[in-house]
Amino acid sequence: MHAPNASLAGALTLLRAFEALGLRRIITSPGSRNTPLLYAAAEAGLEVASVLDERSAGFAALGAARSLDEPVALACTSGTAAANYAPAVHEASHARVPLLVLTADRPAGLRGIASPQTIDQVGIYGSAPRWEADVDVPRPTAEWMDGLVDIAARAWREAVVGQGPVHLNLQFDEPLGPTGEDAHVPVATRVAHVEVEREHVDLGGRADALGPRPLVIAGDGAGGPGLTVLAASVPVLADPLVVDRRPPLLLRGNTFAAAGLLERLVPTGVLRLGGPPTSKALNRWLADHDTTPQVLVDAIGHRDPTKSAMTHLRIDPEAAAHALEEWESEEGWVGAWADAEAAVEASRGELPFPSEPAVAHVVSQAVGDRDLWVGSSMPIRDVDDFASSIGGRIHGTRGANGIDG
Repeated sequence: MHAPNASLAGALTLLRAFEALGLRRIITSPGSRNTPLLYAAAEAGLEVASVLDERSAGFAALGAARSLDEPVALACTSGTAAANYAPAVHEASHARVPLLVLTADRPAGLRGIASPQTIDQVGIYGSAPRWEADVDVPRPTAEWMDGLVDIAARAWREAVVGQGPVHLNLQFDEPLGPTGEDAHVPVATRVAHVEVEREHVDLGGRADALGPRPLVIAGDGAGGPGLTVLAASVPVLADPLVVDRRPPLLLRGNTFAAAGLLERLVPTGVLRLGGPPTSKALNRWLADHDTTPQVLVDAIGHRDPTKSAMTHLRIDPEAAAHALEEWESEEGWVGAWADAEAAVEASRGELPFPSEPAVAHVVSQAVGDRDLWVGSSMPIRDVDDFASSIGGRIHGTRGANGIDG
């Protein structure tokens, strides 16, 4: 297959390679230099959404990648447009969300000579990307187009395995769109393929080593049927970002920690699943009790700001929960935690409306089984303290804990 010019051929090769790897959605921001990407996205059959403001587009892509639990592409024109993606790119890095950031650029020969809408886009996101490349797209040879497939495959691997953003700065030369001339530039025929392997660790007797009164603290990245089953035999404090926050999961971890309940119902060990808790009080308790055995299970790396976990296991949290479904705790231990949560709810009384706690409670009741996006700073903390259980998923920008999401 051919395309009418080299820029379109390169863009089509890249996006078809990404589509073969599993890409389904691309968020675009309007512009001229990224015209090849817009045409290629339509040709590749991707779901395309246009968001006028680049800053908003970045967070729209971030939200889509989190909710789909798969990489999403983000594409803009050259110049300061790319700079406006920076907050979302850094959030994706800290939150470990796979993003494919495709910034269109002018050819290298037009840089540094006051060419319009041209800034230094190479390395613009600092250390946030898991990998980045400055790609000279329009080389009209079959060998180079095959090379673009390799670039797409590496970008996909780095985003998925590294759980974070990848930046491809794409040099497009004119003409940028179809010209009506006969097609003459080959598009790669190779199919991109990447196998992503995750490390699996046998839990063995690690759970038993946490003693007769274990406590599970589930954070971002945890949740599902396995965790629900586990919560029937071991108390589970569920962060707002846990998937499917319904009984028997316990929702008042922040209240328990802030009220000193963890000093009365003292666990003999803690299993931490996924990311760190939203709750400052719960994080403080973990840091203060670093002599209590703590095992951290997380599929995407070392997320332990309290530096209190003695053991780190790189396992998918839900897979770990499934593996521990037969885990038992001391008789009466689960019931004591359930009674404590019931007492907290009974003592709270009716929340005055309007107020932030009341809004968090009412909105969570109205959501039902749908997903909910919650902003950082106080909204997510109000949800932690006051929201009722929901069957959908709560999403939040807690990677960098930025308030600009």
